[in-house]
Amino acid sequence: MAKLTGGMLQGLCMVLLLASGLAADTLVGGIHIYGPDEVLGFCSPSGDVTQMAFPGARSWVLLGGWEDYHAMPTEQVVEAAEDVTFPMDCLRVHVLILPGPRLGLPNSSSEGDVVFLSPGRVPYREEHVHYTVTHEIGHVVHHLLMPDYREDLWRTYAELRMVEYSDPASSQPHASRLHEIFAEDFRVLFGGEISRFGGEVENHDIARPDEVEGLRDFFLSLVDGHAADGRIVAYPNPFESNMVLRLAGSGQDAGLSEVAVVDVLGRTVRVIRPSYGDRLRVVWDGRDDQGRVVAPGVYMVTARTAEGLHIHKVVKALR
Repeated sequence: MAKLTGGMLQGLCMVLLLASGLAADTLVGGIHIYGPDEVLGFCSPSGDVTQMAFPGARSWVLLGGWEDYHAMPTEQVVEAAEDVTFPMDCLRVHVLILPGPRLGLPNSSSEGDVVFLSPGRVPYREEHVHYTVTHEIGHVVHHLLMPDYREDLWRTYAELRMVEYSDPASSQPHASRLHEIFAEDFRVLFGGEISRFGGEVENHDIARPDEVEGLRDFFLSLVDGHAADGRIVAYPNPFESNMVLRLAGSGQDAGLSEVAVVDVLGRTVRVIRPSYGDRLRVVWDGRDDQGRVVAPGVYMVTARTAEGLHIHKVVKALR
């Protein structure tokens, strides 16, 4: 029998944990929370830094000197998630409490269905933890329920908020970006008392979300649309290292049975079968069936469910 190296063993453990659904430290509705110790299961040391690779998100480099940083307290992160009143059970969100800061991005952020909570130089105040957790979950909600290509939904939202429509991912001043307004609205409308900060939002030039008629109903209508959709969502697209294929809506009882990746010449380069513990979400790591990284370019991803075959065009970008 071949001897397992440390890296091979770590990778095997991560696969088993994900397949069994035990990787998360805590599960709150559809929110999976990974404490700093659990996050280490997705990390591998490389010289003076640590490489973190969570399935479905970009790989990040964690800087050293973790003893000089304070991770967000897991119990406060859990409390913030428990206080969220939005129907999160229909979603699948992964919240990672980082033990160290990321190279090039010291602040907390979200990507697809993953939230990265960055540590601080000093211990975070409880209200800051609740604020950040709820705000970033709000970003995941629009990633999953109102992706940027749904211009119709974003225009409706901009009209409700009485702001000028622009590309949701535009480089406007932070407080004026539709992505940020959405996350702030979510925090105030569906966050707990500690996270709400009295209903104030970052953009002081717009009305308080709890004073906007129909805004809460708009958010909840996104869930109804999601439940009736039955579609497959692929993100990020284009992608560099990992791409998530996620089943939304009415097909989720049966789940994904098989995912195949086909190149522009019609050749099948990868076949993926979802893990037993999660048939709503499949991650393609940009490799073929032999473990080789595929070339940048266009690929067709076909996903089979009980409702039929779904086909997506995705772009593998140059890293």
